[in-house]
Amino acid sequence: MTEKRYYTISELAKIGFSRYELQCATRIEGQTFATRQHSGRGATWRFNLDEYIEFRKRQMAG
Repeated sequence: MTEKRYYTISELAKIGFSRYELQCATRIEGQTFATRQHSGRGATWRFNLDEYIEFRKRQMAG
């Protein structure tokens, strides 16, 4: 379990996640771990870190 539930891409990059991979993950069709409250260029992505980690584990398993 993580400290908090939602993190921005910048926060995740500071703790070692790849900014590029996170940005690519936002474009995966059907993903549910990254959301934005509003649309547009200035909208901030929020990642549910626990869901994202589980997604990555399933991806690595094949």
